[in-house]
Amino acid sequence: MKHRLLILVLGALAASIGLAAGSAFSYWTASGSGGGSAGVGTPQAVTVVAATGTPSSQLIPGGSADLVLQLDNPNSYPVRIVGLSQRGSTVTPVGATGSGTACTDTTTGVTVPTQTGISITVQAGSAQTVHVPTGVSMSTSSASGCQGATFQVPVNVVVQR
Repeated sequence: MKHRLLILVLGALAASIGLAAGSAFSYWTASGSGGGSAGVGTPQAVTVVAATGTPSSQLIPGGSADLVLQLDNPNSYPVRIVGLSQRGSTVTPVGATGSGTACTDTTTGVTVPTQTGISITVQAGSAQTVHVPTGVSMSTSSASGCQGATFQVPVNVVVQR
């Protein structure tokens, strides 16, 4: 009788272990399917508006200086400036005080060299003034009348999210 009871107990134990293992196996290997959806918003253009800031360095013939830009980012997320280039060839001098050769759109010698690899963040939903170090250059052939001038330079700005 003891042997029968022991066999029944061992049998019941083996069956319960088998059931538990089967339950665990089916729990970990369960699968299912379904559908999902996501939406992508349309990014809004970041615009360059007339800058109101003061450059942190002065532009001199043969040198480079800080370029001040004001960017309007209407998006709900920040963007980074990753590239910059001059748009067109017209650079307008404002408030030139030098004497000698007149400072005109064609005699400034001012250019914005194309730059890549920039990483300047513009916060979400803001109009932000940014400074691009060495963002503008002046040639040694710039007119002497351009001394003391501020220059308006049309630019293209490449931004990424």
